[in-house]
Amino acid sequence: MEGQIVKEGAVSIIRGHIPEGAPPTRQRLIALVIPIASVMLLIRGEPLLAVLAVVGIGYLLVMMRGDYFNSDRLLVEVEKTLKASPKPPKSLTAPSAKGK
Repeated sequence: MEGQIVKEGAVSIIRGHIPEGAPPTRQRLIALVIPIASVMLLIRGEPLLAVLAVVGIGYLLVMMRGDYFNSDRLLVEVEKTLKASPKPPKSLTAPSAKGK
């Protein structure tokens, strides 16, 4: 999670990014491609790279799956902690009626 909080007048603006991970279909695709690539590396005589690819995919899949399922929850928890709203205050969005 990356972000910053900036005070602009009477309003605090929160700008940030939470990784969204990979959807389950893409996770399955990655889980199929890496073992195939590992077998190809074994055939070419690179056993160390093949083992690193298999171990690395386990780590990456855990990260991508966790990010995919938890990014929305994390954003809600940050908003609760900071007592923030995803919508701007009405005073900034509504046109003033004093001009009439």
